[in-house]
Amino acid sequence: MDNKALIADNIAVIVGGRNIADEYFHARRDFSFGDMDIPAIGPITPIVSGFFDEYWNSRLAVPVQAFVGRQPPGALDDARRIFARHAEATADSAYAKRLRESGLMQQLEAGKLPVAWARGEVLFDHPEKTLAGSCRKAWAWFLATIAPETSL
Repeated sequence: MDNKALIADNIAVIVGGRNIADEYFHARRDFSFGDMDIPAIGPITPIVSGFFDEYWNSRLAVPVQAFVGRQPPGALDDARRIFARHAEATADSAYAKRLRESGLMQQLEAGKLPVAWARGEVLFDHPEKTLAGSCRKAWAWFLATIAPETSL
């Protein structure tokens, strides 16, 4: 399962399979992936949000604390500085320039992005699906290793 959803205030949603890396945004010259994103507004948004909640509240969800221990004082400020330097370094990149000059960005900034009203349907796999068959053993090992206080 590779569900991804960006939900804003339960009003608008972008769904798709995109990961966060240059090759997913056509920012690399050597290769890229052809993922598609679907923006949506209207009654479909709370449906997507409900499916997200099923994953978030699933017994298979592992809290971030299981992966990241307590950070030393100043770690957040250090991370913010690193991200700020990266943003500054990439602001004038060829990708950033193409994005700023794209028709999509210009439509978004002008508030003139066309909307096509249509019926939509959301399909998703239930998080518990992964507990069937051989996946159950993998989950048991993963949870025992990462979050021993969690059990299937």
